[in-house]
Amino acid sequence: MSDKHLARYIGEFAGRHNARAVDTIERMALMAKGMMGKRLTYQELMPRHNKVAKPSYKAWPP
Repeated sequence: MSDKHLARYIGEFAGRHNARAVDTIERMALMAKGMMGKRLTYQELMPRHNKVAKPSYKAWPP
């Protein structure tokens, strides 16, 4: 696990832990609600010239 992805990895599992009492349908609805109005462009996803791209969204938790 690299330091580069550690925050997202931890955020994913923290989110799963916090939503453990929620059923699958509710969890998917909450995830879709959290994605509303956010997008990840190809340019943000693919770093140019070995520079780290800064995403336009905040990491978990919201």
